[in-house]
Amino acid sequence: MRRKTSLLACLILLATPLATSADLVIRNARLIDGTSAAPVEGATIVVTGDRIVSVDGSGASAGAMVIDAEGKTVMPGLAELHVHSTVEFWTQGGSGGYPSPDVAITSDADMAEFRAERLADRLLSFLDAGVTTIMDPGGFMPFVVEIRDQVAAGELLGPRMYVSGRLFTAPRGHPAVTVCNGNEWCIEHLTCNTDDPETARQCARDIVAGGVDGLKLVYDGGFGEERMNQEVLQAVVDEGHKLGVPVVAHAFSVADVVAVVKAGVDGLVHAATGRGGRLLTASGEHLPELLSQRNISMTTTVRFADPGPKSTAQLDVARRSRNIQRNIGPSLQAFAAAGTPLLFGTDFEGIGTPADPRPLIEAEMRVLLASGFSRMEVIEMMTGQAAKHPFTPDDVGTAAPGKLADLIILDGDPLADLTAATRPTVVIKGGEVVIDKRQPTDEYLGRGAVGLIMLLDEDALAKPTPTHEG
Repeated sequence: MRRKTSLLACLILLATPLATSADLVIRNARLIDGTSAAPVEGATIVVTGDRIVSVDGSGASAGAMVIDAEGKTVMPGLAELHVHSTVEFWTQGGSGGYPSPDVAITSDADMAEFRAERLADRLLSFLDAGVTTIMDPGGFMPFVVEIRDQVAAGELLGPRMYVSGRLFTAPRGHPAVTVCNGNEWCIEHLTCNTDDPETARQCARDIVAGGVDGLKLVYDGGFGEERMNQEVLQAVVDEGHKLGVPVVAHAFSVADVVAVVKAGVDGLVHAATGRGGRLLTASGEHLPELLSQRNISMTTTVRFADPGPKSTAQLDVARRSRNIQRNIGPSLQAFAAAGTPLLFGTDFEGIGTPADPRPLIEAEMRVLLASGFSRMEVIEMMTGQAAKHPFTPDDVGTAAPGKLADLIILDGDPLADLTAATRPTVVIKGGEVVIDKRQPTDEYLGRGAVGLIMLLDEDALAKPTPTHEG
């Protein structure tokens, strides 16, 4: 019997083909374009194929589908740049906050069931939260590459994906002894765990041949795991660059970040923080300036510090709030001031079934706001800054001529309530309306729109979402 999913009903509205000139016109919009620019009132966005042609109405044609966005906000679709799309946990527990031994996918049969029963809903839940781009820095191979390609081919409906596949780590490093909890299938498909540089180089060749967008290494012993040795670290970076792909790193402490940066990595998948915002290296260098000089981006992943509704103990709320005010906020502000690109990511790891991304996205928003960033600055992290990730192309994240037509239409104002961005009325990916929650009208149906109305299980989405730190 098929497992009951959170997707209760889908209505797909199919009609006449769209015009070959301008295919979509969104008029009367309040446009937030994904940069720091002030909103543009009364904008008209013209889309042809999967590209934005203009935001001033030029290039519109009579055959286009028209959406009247009067009273609504239009902005680029959100980019969630730390998502483990194929990882799934039933519950949270175990040492260090990791949910061992309840990793749900530990065999080919488990993966087949996940893909048949729950994957489609997971991808749709990201679109429903306004996310049109995800970066997956660690997924089971070859499955995560296959899923990315299915989405790109239109066989699965979901955000566009960029993936790194298996993670490089030490023999007893994260995630081999944490997420996988020693499970051999998990270790084989999720990691390359070695202390031998030549083995690491061969792993890099195998992983790149498998079709990934880049490589990821784990250089961390924060939960008592073994740290990768320097020779393997350098071998992974050098081999990745030799093969023509970027390399990103999982590291937290100032010392660990310095090590991976000086080895030549292209990006960081977690934010580094220092006590009191102190980010000086052992040699006296200022880490934010070092990253800025090397043009290295950093993904935030600070939602674990959220003192919001999931924290029930008052002491825990106070502790998390102090951590933001004293450590996380000053550190992130220092990186921003130095010009380090800060990108939005939550480290979504599929805890709970169904796993809904919206609470994690909103938790990340709350911590960033509590860290002193404005709503517009957070919006820019979630949109325009996405193009600065080493895996993503430069045509994502902004609503401007020539950019990908990934757009969301909101009833609410994200500059008054940032969470409005996670509740779009319409989601457009690559110029195609993929989610539409407007009341259908005769005029709308006659335009030939391709839309999707999705109803989610409200009881499931209301359940608290556990997290782990790391």
